[in-house]
Amino acid sequence: MTKKFWNDWKRRIGETKQVYLCRHKTKWFDEENSLRYSKDLLDLWIGERILSYKFNGSTIELVIERKIYTEGGPWPLCYHYETQNECVTIHRKDIVSVEFKK
Repeated sequence: MTKKFWNDWKRRIGETKQVYLCRHKTKWFDEENSLRYSKDLLDLWIGERILSYKFNGSTIELVIERKIYTEGGPWPLCYHYETQNECVTIHRKDIVSVEFKK
C-alpha cells in the first residue's frame, strides 16, 4: 500500500469493508509481481468484522471478530459458529488494497 493511500485510509478507517493482503509467490503460482495477487483478511460471508484499530507508524493493529465453525454436541451433531476476537498486526507493505463500504 502506498503512503498516500495509507494516509487516506487513516481518515476513512470507519468505512472499511475488506482488507486485501499480499499473497506470496509459490512454485505453482509464480508471477513477476506477487502484490497483484491477494487474499481477504475477513470472511464477509459469515459476518467477520473489524472491532477496533490502532495505527502505529507503518503498521496497524486490528481486533477482528472471527467466526469459527465448531461442533456443538453429541448425536445428532450440531454445528454452529463461535465468535472469537483475534488481534492482528499488519505492516503497510503487506496490504495490497482496502475496499470501502458504499
